[in-house]
Amino acid sequence: MGELIIFPDIEDVLETWLTATLAPYYPARDRPVVGRRLDNPRRGASIRLIRLGGVRATLVTDAATVMVDCWAPDAKSAAALLQRC
Repeated sequence: MGELIIFPDIEDVLETWLTATLAPYYPARDRPVVGRRLDNPRRGASIRLIRLGGVRATLVTDAATVMVDCWAPDAKSAAALLQRC
């Protein structure tokens, strides 16, 4: 029997990557919260990551489909945040 291949959790990978990528653009107190769930009520900018599906493209390639939702106090700020993602 072949070896089982477990792919990393894409939401965790993206959360780590986005948090590090966005850090230079925002002071520590204003950094967007990145995760699978958002605070209610939201406190400033937030990014929610949700894996919607995807298929194993090959034995060693995962083709995940991920939805990225951005929230900010106004539409212009949310659009700018989404552009940085």
